[in-house]
Amino acid sequence: MAWRDSRKSRARLLLFAASIAAGVAAVAAVGSFSADLQRAVDDQARTLVGADIAVQSRRPFTTEDESLFRSLGSAVSHEVRFVSMALFPRSQGTRLVQVRAAEGAFPFYGRLETEPAAAEGALRAGNAALADESLLLQFGEKPGCEMKLGDATFSVAGGLRKAPGESFAISTLAPRVYIPLKRLAKTGLLRRGSLASYFAYLKLDDPGRIPAAVKQLEARGFACDTVAKRKKDLGREMENLYHFLNITGFVALLLGATAVAGAIHLHVRSRVRSVALLRCLGCSSAQALAIYLIQTMALAVFGSLAGVLAGVAVQAGLPKILADFLPVRIGFGLSFPSILTGLMTGIVFCWLFAMLPLLSLRRVSPLSALRAPDLSEATPDPLRWVFHGLAAAGVTAFAVLQTGNWRYGLSLAAALAGVLAILLLVARGIVFTAHKYLRSGWPYVWRQGLSNLYRPGNRTVLLMLSLGLGTFLVLTIFFAQRMLLGNLTTGGPQEANIILFDIGAEQLDGLSSLLHRLGAPMLERVPMVPMRLEAVKGRSIQQLRSDPKKHIREWVLDRDYRSSYRDHLSPTETVVQGRFTGEWTAEKGPAPISVEEGIAKDLDVTVGDPIAFDVQGVKIDTVVGSIRKVDWKRFRTNFFIIFPKGILEDAPGTFIALSRAAGNEQSATLQREIVRQYPGISVLDLQAIVSSVDAVLAKVAFVIRFMSLFTLLTGVMILAAALFSSRYERAREEALLRVLGATSRQVFSILVIEFALLGFFAAVTGIVLSVGAAYGLAFFVFKVRFVPRLVVALPAIAVMMAITVGAGLAISRQDGKRTPLALLAEE
Repeated sequence: MAWRDSRKSRARLLLFAASIAAGVAAVAAVGSFSADLQRAVDDQARTLVGADIAVQSRRPFTTEDESLFRSLGSAVSHEVRFVSMALFPRSQGTRLVQVRAAEGAFPFYGRLETEPAAAEGALRAGNAALADESLLLQFGEKPGCEMKLGDATFSVAGGLRKAPGESFAISTLAPRVYIPLKRLAKTGLLRRGSLASYFAYLKLDDPGRIPAAVKQLEARGFACDTVAKRKKDLGREMENLYHFLNITGFVALLLGATAVAGAIHLHVRSRVRSVALLRCLGCSSAQALAIYLIQTMALAVFGSLAGVLAGVAVQAGLPKILADFLPVRIGFGLSFPSILTGLMTGIVFCWLFAMLPLLSLRRVSPLSALRAPDLSEATPDPLRWVFHGLAAAGVTAFAVLQTGNWRYGLSLAAALAGVLAILLLVARGIVFTAHKYLRSGWPYVWRQGLSNLYRPGNRTVLLMLSLGLGTFLVLTIFFAQRMLLGNLTTGGPQEANIILFDIGAEQLDGLSSLLHRLGAPMLERVPMVPMRLEAVKGRSIQQLRSDPKKHIREWVLDRDYRSSYRDHLSPTETVVQGRFTGEWTAEKGPAPISVEEGIAKDLDVTVGDPIAFDVQGVKIDTVVGSIRKVDWKRFRTNFFIIFPKGILEDAPGTFIALSRAAGNEQSATLQREIVRQYPGISVLDLQAIVSSVDAVLAKVAFVIRFMSLFTLLTGVMILAAALFSSRYERAREEALLRVLGATSRQVFSILVIEFALLGFFAAVTGIVLSVGAAYGLAFFVFKVRFVPRLVVALPAIAVMMAITVGAGLAISRQDGKRTPLALLAEE
C-alpha cells in the first residue's frame, strides 16, 4: 500500500530526498577525509620532521653540543635559518626570503621535492641554491639563473616545491631559499645579535631511545621536535578545520531533516482523504501511520545512500582543495565507520523530524472522507511532546558528536536554535504584517503578490529558513575574512609601511641618509636585544619545566624574547598596572621592566614579581614594574618586554627602523638600493605582506565556501522542493485568476512579486544575523574592532531575489502554458 500510494508523489518525494542527501554527503565526506588524513599522518609520520629529532637553538652550537649530538644519533645534519633580502640581477627583483643554509643528508625521511629533480643533488654537492617555485615565477626566473644574498652570488639549480612537514602556505609571506651551509660565511649576513635559528637533525638507530635523548637535550636548554610531538601539534592545528567541516555537515544535515519534515507535512495534508477512505475500509490508525512511515523511511534510506555516494566523491576531491595547507600527501580510502555514521544519522534524523507531522494521521477520522479534513489538535498529544524532546535531544547529541566537546556542542545547538528561532519569528512576522496591513487601494498585482505570503499552503516560513540561513552563513564567512585582513592595513598616510631590521649600530647614520635621499625618511629607530628566561619568581626554568603542576606553557619558557629599551611609551601602549620607568642604573638594583599583559598572564607574573634573563650569557635581574596593554594591530615596533634606558645599551643586538614608501615603485627602488649598499639589512614591505595574507585568506575562504556549498545546496533543495510542493495550489489559483479575467502578464507579475519579496526578506534577515555574528566573532574570538562592509548587502539581496524568482518561475513555467480548463479539471 505504501508503494501504491506513493505513485503520484514519487517525483516530489525524491526531490526532498536530495535535500537530506547533501547533509549526509557532508557528514560522510568529512568523516572519511579525517580518517584519510589520520592514516596519511601515521604512514608519513617520519616525513613530518624529516628526522627522528630536530634540535633548535637561538645560538650557534658549541663543540660540546656537537659531541652530544654525535653520541645520540647515528647521523647528524645542520641548518641555519634567518630572513634576508634576495636580489635577482637579471630582473632586478628583490624579495624578503627565508634563507636556509643546510648541510648533511637531511631530510633523512622524505625528500626535498624540486623541479628539476636533480636540483636537490646540486644543493647537497654545495654547488648551487634552491628557491621556491613561487619566487622564480614572480620574477620570471628559471633554473640556472643567478641570485644574490648579501655579498655572495648563487646559481639557482631549480625550484623548490615541497619540504618535509611543510605546506605551500608556509612560504607565502617569505619564500624559502636553500643554500649550502659552507657558503653561508661568504654572504656576510650573520653578525652578533642577528635573528637566526640553528637546527641540528638527528637520526637514531633505535627509535625507542628518542624519549631519553629528548630529555637529555632539553636538559641542556634545547627545544626539540619529534615525530610524536609533530603529530600531536598537527592534530591540534587540524582541530579547527575538523570543527568547521563537522559544523558544516551538522547544519546541512539539520536543514535537510527540516526539509524532510516539511515534505512529509505537505504529503500528509494531501493524503488525508485517502487515509480517511482507508479508515472507512477498516484500516486502523496505526496501519495508516505505518504506510506513510514506510514511505518516509524509504525516502530517508534513498537520500542517505545518495548522500553517502556524493560524500565519497567529495572525499576524493578534498585533498586537492586543501593541498596548500596540509604537510602530508593524502591518499584515498573508504572509511566504513564514517560512511555508516553518515548513513545512520541521515536515517535517524529523517525519522525523528518526520514523525511530528506523521503523528497527525492518528487523528484522521473516517468522516474526513465526507467533510473537509481537519488535522488541528483539539487536545494535547503527549506523544508529540515525546518526539519534540527526542528531536531536540538528537540534534544536541549530534552537535556534541560533531564538535567533540559537550560545551561546544551545547553552544552550537543553542546558537543554531537561536538563529532558526529568529528566522522563524521574522517569517511569522512577515505573514502577520502582510495579512494585517494589506490595503485595498494598492495596485492589484501587489495586493495579490503580498496576499500569497499568507494564503493557505504558503511556504513563507520554510523558504525564510533555507534562504535566510544560507545568506547568514556565507556573509558571516565573508565578514570574518575581511575582518582579519582589515586589521593588517597600514593605517593613515603618516603610518609606516616599510620595516627594516638586522641593522647594525654603525649602519644607522648611513641608512638614514639613504632613506632621506630616496624620499622615504626614517620615522623610527628601535634597538632590539635577544634574550631568554633564566628564572621566574625565583624558580629556574629547569625547575618550572620539570614541575608536574606547572601552569606555564612550554613555549613561553623556551622562547627567545626579543626585547627593547626606551624611556617612553609608544602610541600603541597603555599601562594598566604599576608605573612605567624610563631610566635606571644597575647600581639601584633589579631593573623595573614593563611586561605586555598577555605574556604576563602566560608567565603568571604581576607587578613586583622578579624575573631573571640570560642576555648572551650574562644574567640580568629584573622586577615587573608595570604591565602594558599593546595594540598589536597597529604597525609599530611592539615588544613583550621593555627595559628602561641604562641597562641594555652595551648588550649585543641590532636595530629596527620604520619608514614609509609612497607607492610600489618607490618601495621597489628603496629595496634595491638597500640590498646593493647594505646587503645584510632586511626590508619588509607591509603592502606585500597584506597581499600575501590576502592570498592565503582567499584560499582559506575558498575552502570554507566550498564546504558551505553543502549548506547552500541543501537550502536550494529546500527552496525547490517547497516551491514544487505548492505548485498545485499555485496552479489552481492561476487558473482561477485567468478565468476571472487576469492576463498572463498580470499572473507573471504576481509570481515575480511574491518570489522577490520572499528573497528580499530572507536576504535582509540573513544579513542582519551575519552582522551580529561577525560582531560576536570580533569581540569574543578575534579581539578586534569590526565595521561591517554593508556594500555587500545589495549584491547579496539581489542574488537571493534572483535565485528565488528564477526557481519559482522555472517551476511554474509549465503550468503557465496550460489552459485554465485543463488545470481546473486536473484539480
